[in-house]
Amino acid sequence: MNAFALSGLLTGLTSLAFGYFVYLKGRERAVNRLWFYFTLSVAVWGWGSMWIGLARTPSDALLAWRLAFACGVVWIPVLFAHFVHAFCELPRTRFFTATYIHGVLFVPLAFTDFFFNDVRPVFSFYYATPGFVFPYFVLWWLATVAYSHLLLIATGSHRTGQKRTQVSYFLLATSIGYIFGALDYLPIFSIDLYPYGNFAIVLYPVIMTYAIV
Repeated sequence: MNAFALSGLLTGLTSLAFGYFVYLKGRERAVNRLWFYFTLSVAVWGWGSMWIGLARTPSDALLAWRLAFACGVVWIPVLFAHFVHAFCELPRTRFFTATYIHGVLFVPLAFTDFFFNDVRPVFSFYYATPGFVFPYFVLWWLATVAYSHLLLIATGSHRTGQKRTQVSYFLLATSIGYIFGALDYLPIFSIDLYPYGNFAIVLYPVIMTYAIV
């Protein structure tokens, strides 16, 4: 098993385990349920990346990329934005609605050449190559994550006590997960930096679980 596959396995296990723990500690609360759904989407990416790292043929690898994105990566910013709205007690804005619309539209596109048009051998496994829609997807993904963090920061700046402390932990955890996780995009654009950032994703559910519970 190569490092990318191992990081995917660990990401999947830790995300699902800690997310489910949060769910069990308060399944009646929307925040806990949404956090579990979010960690499930990250877990799907983790196990998908393990499959990618272990795929023996280009066709298997391409299928793994498509499924990992359609069922996991596409929903990471969507569910994170939903979680932030619930935690910050915000009304459902145009941003909220547009986020879900984009998510629904990107799922079928992930199975076409407009999204990934092929894979190439690199790092001892197969990495996806982008179709013409994929750069827009990445910009949307990053913008949604960034704006969701701005909403968290705005909430933290106007709150005191426990809520403000929670926001601080959230920002620490998600910054680690998103900054290092986003490095996985670079080789898709032929910037061949090994995606060791996947290992950092393992840390975020530990910090988040402490903050929520």
